[in-house]
Amino acid sequence: MFSSIEWCPKMFTLTPTCMFICSRAALNMLTRHWAPLVLRMVSSLMEKHSGTLLDWEGNNILW
Repeated sequence: MFSSIEWCPKMFTLTPTCMFICSRAALNMLTRHWAPLVLRMVSSLMEKHSGTLLDWEGNNILW
C-alpha cells in the first residue's frame, strides 16, 4: 500500500503496517546500494564461471 517511511507517524496506530513500511524503506535503501555492485560482478562473469558458486564480490565459494 504505502512504501514510504514518511507515512509511519500517520499510521502509528496500525503498528504492523508501520513495521512493514519501515522494513520496506530499508529494503529499498539496501537494494539501491547493493544493486550496482552485484550488476558489476554479474557483468564480469565469463563462460569459465559456469557451474560455480560465487559470492556477491565474485569470489568462489567452495561447496
